[in-house]
Amino acid sequence: MERRDREEMRDAEESRRGELRGKIKERERQIDEALDLALDYYGRPFAYHGKMKPLRRAGRAKRRDHTTSNVMVRQQLEAMPVFRPWFVSVVTAFQLAALVTSCALGGFAAIGLEPVSKRSDWISTFEGSDKIVYYESLNIWIGPAMSFLVGAGALFPPCMRDDVHVDIAFARLDYDASAPLGCCELARHNVAGTTTQKECEETSNGLAAWKAGVVCGERKSGSNAVAHVIRPCCLGMGVQCRALTVEHCAYVGGIFQHDGPEHCSQVNCLSPVCGMGGLTSDPDSPYRPAKANQWWRFFTSLFLQSGVSVGMLLLSMQFVFGWHVERLAGALRVGLLYVLCGVGGNLVRARRRVYQKSEEESVFFNNWPKC
Repeated sequence: MERRDREEMRDAEESRRGELRGKIKERERQIDEALDLALDYYGRPFAYHGKMKPLRRAGRAKRRDHTTSNVMVRQQLEAMPVFRPWFVSVVTAFQLAALVTSCALGGFAAIGLEPVSKRSDWISTFEGSDKIVYYESLNIWIGPAMSFLVGAGALFPPCMRDDVHVDIAFARLDYDASAPLGCCELARHNVAGTTTQKECEETSNGLAAWKAGVVCGERKSGSNAVAHVIRPCCLGMGVQCRALTVEHCAYVGGIFQHDGPEHCSQVNCLSPVCGMGGLTSDPDSPYRPAKANQWWRFFTSLFLQSGVSVGMLLLSMQFVFGWHVERLAGALRVGLLYVLCGVGGNLVRARRRVYQKSEEESVFFNNWPKC
């Protein structure tokens, strides 16, 4: 029985091959006849005029068959299910709302490629009233400053993982944990701030009086005549901290510590920059975070745009092309592909080195406000 089946299958296969060979030979014969006829026609057009009419009719029949096949393909496409593009519409709406909200709350940073300098009016400092020169951060995409976008959930690896270059930046601060803190008072300018003795002498050029064993915020009544207006101010993107007045700190775009720790060695400046719950401080070194683990930035950054120009370009292309793709592929496929590509791209960006080394310092340090 099996032998008979195999023989029948072999015979059927040979029959199909024979039919295919016959069709190929017939097509080759037709092509050869058409080529010979065409060559003779162009050599003697009047002698073969009548024989060209069947060839033209055959060509028109082929074109009709081709048109019929196109109609069939079109009918098959029309028979495919059409999905509602709700995923692209919802994501685009969220991204547009996030763009408008970030620009409304964060304002617009200066536009340009080179830092823009600003000079203030007289501002109180440890050395007296002075005019401050500040180099403003830029955003060439017409949008908020980088610090605001990071606080809103943009991709920023120092908030997400440990990085050796961040550790080097913190090591450069070189705080002396064993040095006692005291209140540095400069009566002639009516300013006071909590410092070490060495910092007090360097900051005031030896003109201030340093009171050991008591911070400025804990001075007793009668010994606090000099105003405690100098407090820690976090600058830039989370590492630099300086003792400034509230006016000075606000002018350079810093985060002023109105309450709590009074010395920069006690302030974790990366925590308010990251926002979104902040980062817990290291018990041994309060100025640095214990663990950076804001993994959700891989997803929140998908809804944030750097500025109006790049945001509108991306949203318009996403709405035009993504809308049609989702109508054919469906929300599940498009949504899965969208999230995988977005998170995958963020993983690649987060794995790259955050800071590019230069001769003296990194771009991370260059992004700090200079004042």
